[in-house]
Amino acid sequence: MDFPLTQFVDPLSFLFDVAGIVLVALGGILAVYEWVRVQVVDIKDREKRKNQIQDLRIHFSQKIVLGLEFFLAADIIRLIATPSDTETLIRVGVVITIRTIVAYFLSKEIRESRV
Repeated sequence: MDFPLTQFVDPLSFLFDVAGIVLVALGGILAVYEWVRVQVVDIKDREKRKNQIQDLRIHFSQKIVLGLEFFLAADIIRLIATPSDTETLIRVGVVITIRTIVAYFLSKEIRESRV
């Protein structure tokens, strides 16, 4: 049985998932590009290279955290709008918990590296 809200929730949660995928993938592609650029252009200046790689890690981590936020939003939208059995709720709860923990520690690492 389809619930009326499902016709809106499925496309909306799909868009949130796509946004999360785009952010993480784009962040990864940009990180690889920047890493290669730093390795090739700044070969002699080790300190400058070290600082640039640290900045690169921060920017990539920010994209991952933002992507995880979109994934969490999609999971929560699907969970609220569709009826689920206990096993599904537990499974989704575990996924949400893992994503939240990863996002928390990445955010913490970003804050600490800026100090």
